[in-house]
Amino acid sequence: MKPVSPIGRQLESQSVRLVESTIPGDMTVADWRTERRRRRPASTQPCGHMHDTTTRYDHDRKLLHFLLICPTCGTEKLIETQPYEPQFTPHATPEPAGAKIYQFPVRQPAQPLRRAA
Repeated sequence: MKPVSPIGRQLESQSVRLVESTIPGDMTVADWRTERRRRRPASTQPCGHMHDTTTRYDHDRKLLHFLLICPTCGTEKLIETQPYEPQFTPHATPEPAGAKIYQFPVRQPAQPLRRAA
């Protein structure tokens, strides 16, 4: 058996940890997270984690919501809501204004060299 260096022992002790699961055996992780979010009381105190920004669009009410989302604890904070209805107006293709279009010359395949007899 090879002797283990002090650094090797330290890495081994830090890399493996037993963690007791608090998720009931008949529940999936996704179900447990959903249940946990539902039971969490609404908090006005923001968590100390970094937040991501995102938008959500409500098609029925035509509202655009701007949110801060914590990827660690799943909290969301509404920053602003604006009325918004996307509209697409197709435009006619503009005519070229005096531009000339040149076609590049097509390279012909090389002819085999003829050799003298």
